[in-house]
Amino acid sequence: MNYEERELLLDEHPIVTKKYLVVTPTIKRVYSLIRERVWMRRTGTFLFAMPRMGKSTCAEAVQDILEAEFPKIFTILFAAEKRKQSDSGLLIDILRADKLPVHSRTPYKDLFNHLITHIKVNISERGGAQFILLIDEMQLLSELDLNVLLVLHNRLELDKIKMTTIGFAQSDIQHLRSALHATKAQNLLARFLSEPIPFDGCANKKDLEEILNEYDNSLVYPDDTEFTYTRFFLPIAYSNGFRMNEYADPIWTALKRASKPLEEQSVPVQHLFRTIEYLLLAGRVKDGESYKISTRDIDEAIEASNLKEYCGILGSSGG
Repeated sequence: MNYEERELLLDEHPIVTKKYLVVTPTIKRVYSLIRERVWMRRTGTFLFAMPRMGKSTCAEAVQDILEAEFPKIFTILFAAEKRKQSDSGLLIDILRADKLPVHSRTPYKDLFNHLITHIKVNISERGGAQFILLIDEMQLLSELDLNVLLVLHNRLELDKIKMTTIGFAQSDIQHLRSALHATKAQNLLARFLSEPIPFDGCANKKDLEEILNEYDNSLVYPDDTEFTYTRFFLPIAYSNGFRMNEYADPIWTALKRASKPLEEQSVPVQHLFRTIEYLLLAGRVKDGESYKISTRDIDEAIEASNLKEYCGILGSSGG
């Protein structure tokens, strides 16, 4: 691929469109815990972390991996929203998340039966008996929402279908747990919120090395070529031995310094990915046989990722 061909493809590159997935070490660790709960037919579990740690990406990855490993299960992933109290609202969100047209004024009973039928049909097509509901931003659910989910669980149980609810939440989901304790809703706590899983972004330098290795060796564009992301942007340097993972130490040191106000061990992955992307995009105009990433390059990339602004906001609010 010559320079002109590469430039024609640049606007559609996943680094530019932000449409790509890195299965990070944290996602792998989390999935091993979730798959065990799914395999054991547990009723519910949830992950929690600060914003920008990659929970939403993890939810999408977990759904994809679960469906690949357990082809007989049926899954739906939806994002919870803050809205007026309504027993119908949650059902509408779930149905629309699976691309089903639903009128907002449809009666609760009709919505409930529609969802039950949809789940049963899809499970029957797969020859299975298990439904997995993945909920992003689970902290936005209300006690009423959880009661609706409880009814859904019980109804599916009558139809010999096991349901597991997996939540992905920000740390303030602990407020919801406290509220449920206050109202003595032990059944909801036991069913959905009794198995918390702490979620890290990028936990350490070793994790960063594995992530950078994905850019160097696994992620490719165009598909079915040997142009890894690193090679695409730095073909000359790459052919002369340049690899992003060799810079894990200075990148990690700079990220930890920039994220110090968070007082967290891990680094927010959204800002980490923006840093890596900036280094590749900025590096393409400097590509050469002896190209190296400088400390200044790393600092500029972290500045462009807005990590410092994010840390300032969360650090001043107490995280």
